[in-house]
Amino acid sequence: MELTIENRRQAWNSYWLSGLVHSCLGKFVESPDSAINQFWHAQFAKLTAGKRVLDLATGNGALPKLLLNEIKNIQIDAVDLAQIAPPWLSAENQHNVRFHSGVNMEMLPFSAEEFDLVISQFGLEYANWPQALDDAARVCKHSGSFAFVMHHADSLILQLAKVELQHQQSLLASDGLLEMAKALLPKLATIQAGAAPDATAEQARKNYNDALHKVAKSIEQSDVPDLLIESREHIHTILSGRLGAELAQRISLLKSYTQAIRFAELRTTELLACALDQEKVNTLLAALRVSKPNAVMDCQVLAENEGILAWGISIY
Repeated sequence: MELTIENRRQAWNSYWLSGLVHSCLGKFVESPDSAINQFWHAQFAKLTAGKRVLDLATGNGALPKLLLNEIKNIQIDAVDLAQIAPPWLSAENQHNVRFHSGVNMEMLPFSAEEFDLVISQFGLEYANWPQALDDAARVCKHSGSFAFVMHHADSLILQLAKVELQHQQSLLASDGLLEMAKALLPKLATIQAGAAPDATAEQARKNYNDALHKVAKSIEQSDVPDLLIESREHIHTILSGRLGAELAQRISLLKSYTQAIRFAELRTTELLACALDQEKVNTLLAALRVSKPNAVMDCQVLAENEGILAWGISIY
């Protein structure tokens, strides 16, 4: 699947609006004591009530939620290319945060010098540089700051993403479980309706069982088999008719799940392509230095005992 704007938008829409496709990456940013969250605590401690914050590529609004837990009287605008409607947003905090869907980071819908702090977590690296950096600098006050957590090319997250991409590609392969399930489904429905299995049905069943065996072997050999386990169970549930007995229903469900895996493959491919090595980080800092020549720039590697998690970058 090509990394077009529309494909990216649909892929991220499906990610934020559906929890169907498992991701093994979240555990590194969800823990309150993680190095990533500690970085944000330090950045938010510099803010005072009444300040305005812009979150780029906000996704499900993890940073606005974290920030509102620390500072109640703060104004946050959060943008994303996808359609976003974080489930945690309530009437109590709606007056503090405004979510803007369908926004390119290169063309922010704000006036110059509106924000005291511009932030992003695993988002800015997906934008086009230097356009997105220039526009972030445009909407940030001269006295304002930037803080970014960005994918590190040598991080644990990237290592896991590489494994997850292999799993996604194996499921989508021409001899993978999804294609074999697609071929088996009409034969299975005919047999379940009372017809005797013919040679083509037996071959379809064999091909599906062979694909199942490959998945089982990969599960045994993988340290992160979550996606494969979920897919095996979900595909079996579709074929069995437990989510809908009619053939048309089962075909539709399998098609939708296949599309979800394709979108997941696109997201993982994009993640791997956008991760930053030292050279790319230097390019980012140099671009921001043009708009903030006198700023202090701090770039640190966020890591824990298991290894590197991300870059933590602050400009103030």
